[in-house]
Amino acid sequence: MRCGGWRGVLAIGAASVLSACAGAGAQVSPVPSLAPLTPAETAYVEQTAAVVYRRAAVERLSGLLFSDARGHGTCVRSPARQPGSADYTLLILQRRITEDFIPQAADDVLILRSREDAAPCRRLGVDPRLWVRAS
Repeated sequence: MRCGGWRGVLAIGAASVLSACAGAGAQVSPVPSLAPLTPAETAYVEQTAAVVYRRAAVERLSGLLFSDARGHGTCVRSPARQPGSADYTLLILQRRITEDFIPQAADDVLILRSREDAAPCRRLGVDPRLWVRAS
């Protein structure tokens, strides 16, 4: 039910709508717990995003989406050409980054940009509390 709609008031009564709307405003979903990125990982993710999106404005997920046998996943996004939409990319680090220098042989991040691969990022895209503007 949409709060504030006059059709809902006619259909189910004003008292029901008011109580439902009052409750809807009070419900705020908790922010998912994300493992924090190290400072070196933050710099690496932001530099990778700058290359992927050709220096366009970028936001990154505030932490790791997952950290398991697949690797350590995080997301980046950049505004798309259409207003209100974004282009999402899932970055999977093969290991946690703790040092500023990464030798070329160890730079083996997976960059997944397809709609299917980036679906977990897109699902989190609706919550602005999870995203940080890259510096």
